Amino acid sequence: MTADTDDEADVATASPGGSGIGMEAFLGLLWLGTSAYVAHASLQAPGAEVGPALQALPGLVPAMLLTSAGIASIAAGRLKSALGRLALGLGVGAIFGVVGGVAVRYGYGDTPSITDLAVAMALAGLIGGSAAALPEPVREAFQWATTFVFFAAVIAGTLRITGVLGGGLNAPEDAQAAASEKFGYIGAVVGGLLAGLYSPPKLRDQRSWAWYPIAGALPGVLLLIADRLTAAGDDARAGQFQFHDANGLRHALIVLVIGAVGAAILGIRQRRRGD
Repeated sequence: MTADTDDEADVATASPGGSGIGMEAFLGLLWLGTSAYVAHASLQAPGAEVGPALQALPGLVPAMLLTSAGIASIAAGRLKSALGRLALGLGVGAIFGVVGGVAVRYGYGDTPSITDLAVAMALAGLIGGSAAALPEPVREAFQWATTFVFFAAVIAGTLRITGVLGGGLNAPEDAQAAASEKFGYIGAVVGGLLAGLYSPPKLRDQRSWAWYPIAGALPGVLLLIADRLTAAGDDARAGQFQFHDANGLRHALIVLVIGAVGAAILGIRQRRRGD
């Protein structure tokens, strides 16, 4: 076997951006840029703190995770070896994450919370880059499903139709809180359904059925990681381990479970029709 043939054996024949990953990376950059703008506007408001920036939808940290995954997938997409893709993806993700973290640190200020956010951004870039190790159809399914989960969250945050659930402006405070909780459950279920719905079509050529629930669960996993990263700085200062937002944890877990179950069910039906 010649050297050229050996080189070709380590390279996938498909173009890394040809199946939609390039478009997904572009959408990830769009999410990240929009989130950064919203966060910056929140921080510039009179009396604003970092809290509104962390709560911006889809959020700086999850947007960094998604964008880093897309960029790393493009960089490592031609490598057949999962280990090779992982190594290159981690390197690309680390560089992109550090750039994003530095931009946050010097763009938003030097308070401890901003510094924590910058570190979380850098770590998110590194972790997102590890997605390059996944098979290409799984990466594509995960990235598109996550995009639709983010989109659903943005739409839900815009609508805020809690009045229909008994939480109108004139309703008692406890009724408004109950309505917001119900609305949160609805949004999480919708996100999970979208994750389960948009994953299976990308996995038609996968031999193992196990990739279906994995791909459907990955958007929820991303949200869990984002929640943990944004809480890490506060936990370190407080000397304890806890999720910074019980609602965020609940939302991520619901998306994870429903996405995995939904993708598994649709995957079974899809494979049976294929047989």
